[in-house]
Amino acid sequence: MGNLGIAYKSLGEFARALDNYQQSLTVARELKDRYGEGTVLGSLGNVSFDQGEYPKAIDYYQQSLTIAQETKFLYGQGIALERLGNVYQAQKDYLKSIKVYEQSLTIAQQLKNYRMVRRLLKSVSEVYLNQGNVAQALTLQQQNLTLAKQVKDRAGEASSQEDLAAFYYKTSDFQKSAESAQQSLTIARELKNRKQEVAALRALGTAYFAQADYETAIATLQQSLSIARSRAGSESDRRTSKHSGTSGQSGNQSRCNSADAPGPDCSSGDAWIVG
Repeated sequence: MGNLGIAYKSLGEFARALDNYQQSLTVARELKDRYGEGTVLGSLGNVSFDQGEYPKAIDYYQQSLTIAQETKFLYGQGIALERLGNVYQAQKDYLKSIKVYEQSLTIAQQLKNYRMVRRLLKSVSEVYLNQGNVAQALTLQQQNLTLAKQVKDRAGEASSQEDLAAFYYKTSDFQKSAESAQQSLTIARELKNRKQEVAALRALGTAYFAQADYETAIATLQQSLSIARSRAGSESDRRTSKHSGTSGQSGNQSRCNSADAPGPDCSSGDAWIVG
């Protein structure tokens, strides 16, 4: 039933998603399934957050956090805290946002959940930047890049360089923005990661434009657009091919890839992306 709620949410049919999740919540409570209850409460919070209903989202996430604490589900605690941080950031309550993000970051580090750590470092950096604390924000962005290098995650490096390009652009250091975007582009091409290449070219073109190098900016942005269009055509072909065949994904694999309802065995990975 929960998967149906995810589908409705992804389609923007929030009322139907909420109705589905409420049914799932009733079932979980009847079965005294505390893990399931906490998961569904988190999903209800996600829908409320997407609708901009922040007080409701906070209430659902707090309930999810309480259950995770009662059941000693550490990963669930980290995710609930991260989600609360997202809401507080959206409300511009930066002090609360930093507090819960840092609590979540501590849990992620305890779990050695690399992707969650990187995600939280980026989130905390964004809050500090919104507060005007540029130095602290930059330190966290650089920590993120260093972490990716330490574990030899080249895709993570490319992503971090793209984030740094955006950071430098926001702080009007357009030369450094271009340099970081170029490094992201180099790695993306090395990995043949077309999606990252599009993002890096877009960031690079934007930095050139800010430096009044309009000719180079236009040429760079046109490259980005051309690759994006090519990818869109390829994605359409793949979807057509997939629908004409059968899926080989196992039930466990599917659950661990879900953004709303990972199983307990997903705690060491990045199964529950927040945002």
